[in-house]
Amino acid sequence: MSINLDGVRSEGALALIAGSLLGDTTMLTEEEASILAEASVNDHVHAADVKAVKAQIESGGDPLGEAFLRLRSAGDRRSDGAVYTPPEIVRSMTRWLSSQGNIERIIDPGAGSGRYVLAAAEAFPNARLIAVEKDPLAALLLRANLSVRIPDAMVEVVVGDFRDLSLPTVKGKTAFVGNPPYVRHHDIDDEWKRWYVDSFSSIGIKASALAGLHLHFYLKVFQASQDGDVGAFVTSAEWMDVNYGSALRALLVEKLGLESLHVLEPSLEAFPGTATTAAIACFHVGTRKRTIKSRSVSAIGQLNGLSRGQSNTKNEF
Repeated sequence: MSINLDGVRSEGALALIAGSLLGDTTMLTEEEASILAEASVNDHVHAADVKAVKAQIESGGDPLGEAFLRLRSAGDRRSDGAVYTPPEIVRSMTRWLSSQGNIERIIDPGAGSGRYVLAAAEAFPNARLIAVEKDPLAALLLRANLSVRIPDAMVEVVVGDFRDLSLPTVKGKTAFVGNPPYVRHHDIDDEWKRWYVDSFSSIGIKASALAGLHLHFYLKVFQASQDGDVGAFVTSAEWMDVNYGSALRALLVEKLGLESLHVLEPSLEAFPGTATTAAIACFHVGTRKRTIKSRSVSAIGQLNGLSRGQSNTKNEF
């Protein structure tokens, strides 16, 4: 049963609950520590709420993330692309990763409250995980979830923009998994639009500055990956049809090694609160598949670890 946090009426109170669950706050960034300090002055929480939230997290729930989505206005969340993935989809994507052999490192580039990172830490106890989250409050909630559920997991929390991330190379395989934030081009700085267009131009692909932020994240994955790496992203599916999605389509087929594409009907609410068609793309970096599996999914039970789909030639994509 989910914990009802309707009595928590401010983001500050939510931060205090997260801080109480953390205990040790020495690892926090300046931005996270500032949120806690301000909350300590202006807000308060009940010990019973902290205890109840901890029990729910231990049982696999995400009461902190759910409260965050309730407290943060839809407009503010839209400008940040903050929409959290339902657990059933997270589990299916993690199951697909589990079929990809030994994985040394797992990166979630838009981690939110940590749903993918928690699932990955449980499925890959020996892997190093990197959770990247730009919003310091969401990062604080992520840390609290990890502290309660998997305190010994090897997780590095990076509070910042995934596009700025510098990743050292590793000998083993890296997996990229998650739900990149959906932010329309109107809310993207001109500097990042130029980066997107120029970066594609450098690899011989023409790109448009009208691309949303989730397409930027695919490009960053290409820049940060090496042959043999794998990935699974769920995003809005609009890039499959619009002109500004042509660069991503080319990148997936020619560079990122698209293996399968699973199109989720709006009724599944892959992004709760939005009537949006979603697409899960699974890829193997550096491979050039002669055929790509694709399918339409109308029920969660059909996901099946993303192992199914009809084979199509690349030209049909």
